[in-house]
Amino acid sequence: MSNTTETFFNWNLFLPQKSPLNLLSDGVSTTGELSALFIWVIVFSFLLASFWLFFRSFQARQHLRWLTRLLTAIKPESLPMQRRELRKQATSQGVAGACWLQFDASWVESSDGKHFYQTSDASVFFNKQILSRGVSGNRLLMAMPGILTAFGILGTFVGLQIGLGSLDLGSPQVLSKSIVPLIQGAAVAFATSVWGTIASVLFNFLEKSLEQHLEREINQIQSRANTLFQIHLPEQTLVNIEQSSRESENMLKGLAEQIGDKMQEALLEVPQQIQAGLETAITPAVEKLVTATEALAEKQSDSGQEALSRLIEQFVDSVSESGESSREHMESASSQLSDAITQWSTSMEGFLGRLEHRAGDFDQQVGNLLTQGQTLQRDANSSQQALADVTGEIQKGSILLNQAAQNLGKLGEQLVQGSRLLSESQLQTAKLAETSSRRQQESNQVLERITQTLDQANDGLLVSSQALKESAEISQNSFESLSESQKTFLEQQKKTLTALRKQVGQMMNDYATDVEEQTRHRMDQWNAQTQEFSKGMVLAVNAMNEILGEMDASLSRLRDK
Repeated sequence: MSNTTETFFNWNLFLPQKSPLNLLSDGVSTTGELSALFIWVIVFSFLLASFWLFFRSFQARQHLRWLTRLLTAIKPESLPMQRRELRKQATSQGVAGACWLQFDASWVESSDGKHFYQTSDASVFFNKQILSRGVSGNRLLMAMPGILTAFGILGTFVGLQIGLGSLDLGSPQVLSKSIVPLIQGAAVAFATSVWGTIASVLFNFLEKSLEQHLEREINQIQSRANTLFQIHLPEQTLVNIEQSSRESENMLKGLAEQIGDKMQEALLEVPQQIQAGLETAITPAVEKLVTATEALAEKQSDSGQEALSRLIEQFVDSVSESGESSREHMESASSQLSDAITQWSTSMEGFLGRLEHRAGDFDQQVGNLLTQGQTLQRDANSSQQALADVTGEIQKGSILLNQAAQNLGKLGEQLVQGSRLLSESQLQTAKLAETSSRRQQESNQVLERITQTLDQANDGLLVSSQALKESAEISQNSFESLSESQKTFLEQQKKTLTALRKQVGQMMNDYATDVEEQTRHRMDQWNAQTQEFSKGMVLAVNAMNEILGEMDASLSRLRDK
């Protein structure tokens, strides 16, 4: 009984019978040696896998320690200044450095530039699949326990196969002798299974222990990283975007209302500006025209009176000189008659000859005076005709001014409510033009009465011509001033419209996406009114140009005459 117990607990049966060197030198010839071979294969496989496991674990520990030191040294308030230095350190740290650079790229800087937010959880960048890649998820290490067990089972089955193959079933005596070696060989063969199972359990324990330790350190790194940086979730960004969109929508609605109000104010201000511009441009020109006409009438009246007075004075002086000369000759003749009565016949003949000569001179002077009067009459008639032509041209200009005023009145009716004031100012301008025309007609009547007294006013005609020339220059200057004023008004109006278009265009470009439908209708109306206004102003400018052209032609004809 004692021997049986000692045999059952013989642990030497689990040990290999030969060393690896002896197996290599002597070879394998028995089941014990075969079992020893499988055991040494299991041992060497276990040691090699364990060495590789510890080596990869050591590498992973180095990466984790660097990350732990890095996160421990970081202070959130000084991170903006440390960020560049941390990047430099990470470039030389392999896998851990690459993980840190990816984590750094996910940061979002705050608006004040003093803090950082992380957009993803730290587990996305720091996990066992990356930092302990050689330990966790290594298929060879994961399969190593099964390989060790397979080696042990393989040795067992090989030993059993060899033992069973040596049985001789033909002779009962031989069979009884071969059963004992078979049982002993089976006992030895099962030792390989024991070694394989033990090696598998030990390696599995080592692997799981190291993996758990590494995973614990990785979790600490994740917690430290999440503590240093607040997570900026995409959902929160979407909520902020939604709030910003609502605020923008409210602002755009208010802006659309403001744009509409500004456009209405602009539409109300444009007629007022047009009215003020027309008053500024037309009123001074009409006043200058009336003043020039009155000055022309006064100058013509004064020049006619001066010429008539000068002509009468010249005629009286000429008659006085002739009378005085005759009186002197008569006195001389009387004295000669009283002194030399004896020579009466001879002296009387000389006196009669001289008297006839003086009478001829007097008749010639009277004839010359009549000729000058006729010439003066013809010149006066020509001047009257020229004045009548000028009067007709001025009347035509008044008609064209009335037409321009009517066109501007039609344009004002197409604008907003302020067009009534513009049309009233145009009617007043037309009335001023008609008043100027009536005054011109009255001045023509006065000129006709004056020209009837210019029969013998040669010198007065020159003065009248000079006055007409001056009046023509004044009229031309007045119309040039009117044209310049009109051009200035058009330029100012064009600049105003251009500035308004630019302002509205800029505002519409900034918010075109949201308020395009609200402002399109108003902009179409504005463009239509602007086109109508431009057409009206073109008609007015053409009318003014026709007036100026006709006035220039009239002045040219007057100068030629």
